[in-house]
Amino acid sequence: MSEPWNLRTDDEREANTKTNFIIFCEDEVSEPVYFKYIETDKIKINCIPNQKSMMKNVINAIDHCTENGLIQQVDGEHLIIEDLHIWCVFDRDKEETTKEKIRKGNIEFDESIDSAERKGIKVAWSNDIFETWVLLHFEEADQTERIDVYNRLTEIFNALPNQHEDLEKARTHAHFNYKHFLKNRIRFINIVRSAIVGKTSQAIKRAKELDKSSPPNAKPSEKAPCTKVYLLVEELLHYGQKLELA
Repeated sequence: MSEPWNLRTDDEREANTKTNFIIFCEDEVSEPVYFKYIETDKIKINCIPNQKSMMKNVINAIDHCTENGLIQQVDGEHLIIEDLHIWCVFDRDKEETTKEKIRKGNIEFDESIDSAERKGIKVAWSNDIFETWVLLHFEEADQTERIDVYNRLTEIFNALPNQHEDLEKARTHAHFNYKHFLKNRIRFINIVRSAIVGKTSQAIKRAKELDKSSPPNAKPSEKAPCTKVYLLVEELLHYGQKLELA
């Protein structure tokens, strides 16, 4: 009779046939659920949730990679081992109330992206929020304030035809809105994900156009609205041999 631990050899062999992604997600629900759904028999997507934003996210990624031997020294620099797919996903989360705090927040945002990329870690950042990427599945986005993104998503899900039963229940609340009702795990899976499947290619196209609309030398903090999530999604679709989420 085989002992349970003897299965590890087969498990490792199976994992080695796949392209592995490690994604350090800022939040606990939307990002991990969204990216995990792209997984196929060609790729393994390991989402690590609740890794915070900006520099904290990057530090957590570097620490994880260091502890697990995923970083090597090259010409005096410590870099992610070549051909590994390590991504950080975080937002600008612009919530500061003073000019000084906004300025420092912008510096941290830009520096965290630069620090990650110097280590060979890719960053799927959004300015201001990940929900800009969700919105792009439905339409072009020109909202620069997070409240406007959430308000528009609320309007869209209020107007969806063939309403899902879970959405109908959520809509019975007098203060129904996307942020407070559709970002929990079950509702995101049943309502949001089901509404955006089949629209990934359009979201990528709109995100690229949005990206190009910024000055070429603009810093990430100066690009708003903007989201680089499309870069990660394109890579996941490519290695997963998918053309679209369905």
